[in-house]
Formats: sequence, structure tokens, C-alpha cells
Amino acid sequence: LTMVFNNLGYPKHATESVAKACESLKKSSPLLENFLKQLFFCHGKERQYLLQQQTAMKLYRQYKKPEYALWVATTMVLQIDNNTGNANMLMKMATRFLKTALETLPERGGQASELYLNVLSRDGQYQEAITCLKSLVSENSGRLKSSSMLPVEVKKLEAKFYKELNNVSMEEQIARQILLEINADDW
Repeated sequence: LTMVFNNLGYPKHATESVAKACESLKKSSPLLENFLKQLFFCHGKERQYLLQQQTAMKLYRQYKKPEYALWVATTMVLQIDNNTGNANMLMKMATRFLKTALETLPERGGQASELYLNVLSRDGQYQEAITCLKSLVSENSGRLKSSSMLPVEVKKLEAKFYKELNNVSMEEQIARQILLEINADDW
């Protein structure tokens, strides 16, 4: 039904119908999780990030799945990007949710780790970002665990954090490492 409304150009009707379905279902209903996911996506299509965050919070509280914590944090960052909330508070809360998600998604948390590093960087927590980055990098491949980032991109990100901390010697050391040790094609 939501697809029909969306394809006809009535996303608000899709959101309303899914919201009514969610209200009518009991918490123990096996269908509730799927309907709440649909509601989350409907709010996203309408760029209603606060409502999307609230829906993700319901999902996380009820089902305790770490991907829902990631959804909560993502919607908080979207609110910051769109100037629709208290940036400081949202940043702190997003950091907590991402840390929770990373603790429970260590092997498949690539997107969570990238977003976490982004949030730490935005918040000016560069030393914490460096520490986190080092703990998340696979020793074998040099990649961020479960991430699409190439080893050279990981090193460039680390150099950027050192630059922000005005640590020129570490920044230069990483630049040399990129040029001399990592595949020359990557730089």
C-alpha cells in the first residue's frame, strides 16, 4: 500500500496509513516490527527526521537490535545537517547510540564505525577519533573493519585527525607511509 501511495505522489497518505496500522497492532504482534520499519522509511521519504528518530527509538527499545541504535544515531545526524534540532545535544546522544551499536556490531559495523568517526570529528573529539580508528582497523588488510574504505583512505583520515590536533610530525609520518609503504597506485 505504501508503494502505491508513494508512486502516485502521495507519500503523506502512505505515512498515515502505516501509522494507523502501527497504532492498531499490539506490542506482541509479530507484524509490528515490519510496520514500524515501514513507518521509519515513510518518515524518511518525507524528511521528517524527528519522527523518524522517534520511530527508530521505539524499534530499538522494543527489539534491542543494534541496527536500530544505528538508525537512531543516523536520524540525529540528519537533524543536525538540516538544522532541525539542538546540535550539541543530538551530537552527544548520537555518539552514545553509535558507541552502543559498535560494541554489539564489531564484525559488521563498518557503516556504524564510519558514522561514529564522522560524529567524533564534527564534535572536535579528534584524539578519541584516532583511538577509535586504530581500534577498528584490521591488522591484516589495513581497512576499517566491515567497511568499504581502502587502507589509503583510512590513513588519510587518520592524518586529517592529526592535522586538526596540530600534530604535524604524525601527519607527515602518515603521508610518508602512504607514499612509501602502501600501494603507490592508491595515492
